[in-house]
Amino acid sequence: MKIPCEKKLVLDRKTRWNSTYLMIHTVLLYKELFPRLRQREPHYRSVPSESDWELDIEICDKLEIFDEATELFSGTKYPTANLYFPNICDIKLAIRDWSTSSCDEVKWMASSMKEKFDKYWSGMHEILAVATILNPRYKMKLVEYYFPLIFGDEAKEEVEKVRAFGYKLLKEYKRPHRSTKNTSLFPSSSQSQSSTTVGKHSRMVGFDTFVNLSITVDHVKTKFEIFLNEPVLPRVDGFDLLT
Repeated sequence: MKIPCEKKLVLDRKTRWNSTYLMIHTVLLYKELFPRLRQREPHYRSVPSESDWELDIEICDKLEIFDEATELFSGTKYPTANLYFPNICDIKLAIRDWSTSSCDEVKWMASSMKEKFDKYWSGMHEILAVATILNPRYKMKLVEYYFPLIFGDEAKEEVEKVRAFGYKLLKEYKRPHRSTKNTSLFPSSSQSQSSTTVGKHSRMVGFDTFVNLSITVDHVKTKFEIFLNEPVLPRVDGFDLLT
């Protein structure tokens, strides 16, 4: 047939939706070959009909988004965590659109996908959003863009949940470092005796520690707020996120 393609036919894997796309995408390249194969091979009887091919094209077009996301998430030469959130949001919106398709097979596919996708969405979208917020090109703006599309009237409340979750993670991140920083800022009772200290069991030592922790947390929180309030950086080619 002189088909200009050397790809081998592949079978899909139930646990990877992008593999179904690769299977259908490859078989469509050899569409004209299968009727000829039936003429040459009497045991081959499962020749797709024209409506089957049309359905293949329809589904292949829908599943391409999973192949693109898989390739992006598998990147090893660039930071990818900040890219997860917008792609996951796109997939969620796509599945919702497919559920209203005029094609019954696509509607059934979307219903099955939504059930499995939502199982993970509820537990992961906040942490993925925080990774995106730390990208100076997105910050809260990307969350504020996607959530009205996803949550509708509840978008504002969901945006605030993500913001609060970001502060919660910040406090948890600071906690392991407090004891180390405190020792360098305040001398222990064995190192120095302040005029306000009455013995090594003075409660004012605890007060000094309390003040120090408050200053540290508030300082970091302020820097985080400044970061969120500053304008986002332009999305340009060649942007080095780590730099």
